[in-house]
Amino acid sequence: MKNVFKVFAILAIIGFFAACSNGDNPPPTHTHEWEWVVTTAATPDTDGVETETCKTCGQTNGTRPIPKITCKCPEETTHEPDEKCCEGKDCICPIAEPTVKKFPKKEMFIDTQYNTGSYYVDIVDARTKAGSKTLEQLDINVVEQLQRVVAAAYTASGNAAKGRFENVFNESVLRVVITIDNDATNTSYITSNKKAVSFNIDYLLAETTTDAVLQAAISAAVTEMNGKPLPPPLDENGVPYYGTLPNGIKIYKGDASITDAEMTTAVQNAIAGYNAIDTEAYGSPDGKFSKIVIFSSSDTKSYTWDGSVLGVRANRNDSYFTGRFQSIANGSIDLTTN
Repeated sequence: MKNVFKVFAILAIIGFFAACSNGDNPPPTHTHEWEWVVTTAATPDTDGVETETCKTCGQTNGTRPIPKITCKCPEETTHEPDEKCCEGKDCICPIAEPTVKKFPKKEMFIDTQYNTGSYYVDIVDARTKAGSKTLEQLDINVVEQLQRVVAAAYTASGNAAKGRFENVFNESVLRVVITIDNDATNTSYITSNKKAVSFNIDYLLAETTTDAVLQAAISAAVTEMNGKPLPPPLDENGVPYYGTLPNGIKIYKGDASITDAEMTTAVQNAIAGYNAIDTEAYGSPDGKFSKIVIFSSSDTKSYTWDGSVLGVRANRNDSYFTGRFQSIANGSIDLTTN
């Protein structure tokens, strides 16, 4: 009998606590205290977002836009990469640029093999959003660094390697241009042609890029450059062109995707096409157009003509060029895109 009473007593206690925790007696509530919280900051280009949020429990109650930043920095205001340009504002002003970005005719080494004298390069600072310090004002004087290490790489080379240095740095045609950039795709150096190489600034300034490491990189770059073609010549406006018709008209690349081999073929076809003009039947196109632009073979247009500039796809043959030149000569070429 005592055991029965014990069982009833335990059940009564369980029932009491269950009643206290059921839906008839919910936990105490609170009154939400709302505030607007920035969830996405506004910028000069995009709106931001703020969300109405309870300070106590974090419950949200909708959003509203934050207008774009419209503050205007003082005229000609610039700043260093790690500084704000307008104190107390979130404006974005242009980052300062170095006052000197070209370092022409810097001596790199003296020929000790044939005693032909000094070899020079032009150094160009192509960094963007890098601040006001020039290449000579950085923690490492990059201009002096390159001069020192190129000279060391040449001196340490054997005769064959010295010959490659002399062949590349010979400026009888063009002077070598060393470009310094901060392009993330360039992790160390990139050679473009026989007279152009670019070095990444972070690579040059890295503690791991010792003189020995850079010397090896420079020797490898020179070997690459020695096996590449010369860059195209520049016209009077500094624009590269890839060939010239017999009448002096220059031929330009209109699409960066066109390979040098495609340009070579296009130039040959243009010259052959010009030489095949039937001047007796159509007259001469000389003086009737200013230049030729070669564009991609994948372009949907066959040719373009604006009354002065002839554009032709890279895969067109010499007969096609002849037809276009003869149309220009007799004035029958269409002044629309075809």
